[in-house]
Amino acid sequence: MDTETRAWQSHLATAAVITVVVPVVTRLIDDEPSVLATTLLGAALAVCLWLMLFSGAAGKVGIHKARVPARDYQLAAVIALLLGGVLVAMAGYLFWPAAFIMGGVVGSFSSISESRESA
Repeated sequence: MDTETRAWQSHLATAAVITVVVPVVTRLIDDEPSVLATTLLGAALAVCLWLMLFSGAAGKVGIHKARVPARDYQLAAVIALLLGGVLVAMAGYLFWPAAFIMGGVVGSFSSISESRESA
């Protein structure tokens, strides 16, 4: 199996984890939102997070050469899920998107700083 196939499998696995964790954490903290709504929210946030990281990569190397490293997507997802859990506990489930924006920023920043160190 080639590297690109493994990267896509890793991306899909990360997106699946996000899609499952968002409704589970939301349900544990807040009984009000429906499972379907938060599952759709989790899936949308997984795609948006990947798109944020892809946009950052495309800005550096161009749209045709842009790749999202699986490690960056996983790091951004972990940060977003942890921060999201805290924000949901404090303010409600509508704060998931804010956590994912922050996770995307940190994930993009780690990718940029890593590429500068290797140069």
